[in-house]
Amino acid sequence: MIPCASLVVFTNYMTVDIANFPLLWVIPLCVYLISFIICFLWPAVSRPGPIRTVSVFVPVVVMSFILFGNLKAGLVWKILVSLVSLFATCMFFHGNLEQSKPEPKNLTSFYLYLSMGGCLGGILAGIVAPMMFSSIVEFHMVIIASFFFMLWPYVLKTRKKIRILFQTATWILLAATYLGQEVFLPPALVLQARSFYGTYYVVDFPAISGKQVAHRLLYMGTTNHGGQARDLENKLYPIAYYHEYTGVGKSLLKIPELKNIGMVGLGTGVLALYGKKGQHFDFFEIDPIVVDIAKQRFDNLNASAADIRYFVGDARITLRKMPKNHYDMLVMDAFSSGAIPTHLLTLEAMQELLETLKVDGVILYHISSRYLNLLPVLECNARKLGLFIKINENPPIESSLKLSAKWVVLTKSKRKLNMLVLDDPTWKTPPDDEICWTDESSNIWSVINRL
Repeated sequence: MIPCASLVVFTNYMTVDIANFPLLWVIPLCVYLISFIICFLWPAVSRPGPIRTVSVFVPVVVMSFILFGNLKAGLVWKILVSLVSLFATCMFFHGNLEQSKPEPKNLTSFYLYLSMGGCLGGILAGIVAPMMFSSIVEFHMVIIASFFFMLWPYVLKTRKKIRILFQTATWILLAATYLGQEVFLPPALVLQARSFYGTYYVVDFPAISGKQVAHRLLYMGTTNHGGQARDLENKLYPIAYYHEYTGVGKSLLKIPELKNIGMVGLGTGVLALYGKKGQHFDFFEIDPIVVDIAKQRFDNLNASAADIRYFVGDARITLRKMPKNHYDMLVMDAFSSGAIPTHLLTLEAMQELLETLKVDGVILYHISSRYLNLLPVLECNARKLGLFIKINENPPIESSLKLSAKWVVLTKSKRKLNMLVLDDPTWKTPPDDEICWTDESSNIWSVINRL
């Protein structure tokens, strides 16, 4: 049970809190399976002894310092320590399983119980914990449980008082961990919430003279999903990847006669600040918790002059139900992290978007990403569907929280494109580099590190 639970919590920690890198989840799975193979293929490595205990205990101790002591470490080192710690934990408990293997006649029930334990660990860590906790406190609890079971064989050989003290200390540590992660939160942490899609944090940042204004941001793991800030007149203004110097900001300000605008990905609703009286903004968001956070913890939506509607669910499915030739503009803002919804980028997906778009409508894609370059995929779609394509990347203005962002515009209307690109050299023609994705075939490796 512990190894399977460790696999789930370590994978979640690595892919959400360390780096949202595509396919990173494959590595901890390989580590888990390799430890299983080693323990059952070479039983000698599983023989109990102090050397074995120390060799698996030390990596877990280092991992604990990073977690509980907020030890500063680089991204690569955190990943390496996490993998080594997971390997050590799995080696210890898989080794214990190998040592407890019964006679051949009882192997059937042995492997049945083994499978049941793994299933229970996966259910507790992968299903029950996200429903019970608003943070990834189960990760800390699994490490504490690992410590307990690693040391318990040696504690059993001591006096009764020491055994009771050890058990009491473990329960106190578990309780303190829960209270620290779930109850007594830092004052700057306004909210932490969790859903099937991830863990969200709303954080307040104070003003720093000459460096930054006071602001509030929404994070999912390490990914910034926008926020809010006010100028000297206490007026909200667009920040992060959505300010007036970004591709989407320029498009919303320069293109006239925008009445119906669809936006895939709500975030904190920063783009709603561009809304004018008589405009209709439709936000498509897959996670209902994000809608609640944007409405209750941020003021962007309430400050908008546009009429706003919310559609919760998969955007591709929901957009199929919208009227044909309805939108003047579609803003696709669901690709800024490492876990991208590829089904919104395929040739068939863009064909469906064009059906809901007016003939001279505009589609904008936000493709800022630390690990992926999605521009070649959009270039292929543009060529096959006869669309004009341009890319805009702005420099950051950090003191105003205006970040650098990559936005791509696609349209069939030369007139609408000229409204953006004429007299604006920041709009550029992308290099000739195409990668074609369809509903039947999409390869994430093809866009990794193509920067």
